[in-house]
Amino acid sequence: IILGMKESERSSTDFLVYCRQQYAENPQQLKLIDEFDREYSADKAIWWYTRSSFIYEILNKSLRLLECGIIIKMAFFIHDLHHQIAQLHQTQ
Repeated sequence: IILGMKESERSSTDFLVYCRQQYAENPQQLKLIDEFDREYSADKAIWWYTRSSFIYEILNKSLRLLECGIIIKMAFFIHDLHHQIAQLHQTQ
């Protein structure tokens, strides 16, 4: 379902608001969230996922606990991550 969502439904805005709320007391993670907001691009999804940051933590926790609201907020990232993994798989 997430992979079939329209681009407008895969906005990062709600996700970034959620992240800033979750990490309001963590200046280090807030810096990473700001960096993500400024510099994220679809071709860097794997890099962001494997980086020691909030992305890995939030995505894995939401998938493990089936937190649908958060998963939907991360739809843009899940789509980009899936697409980049599929590209790497195809080239291998």
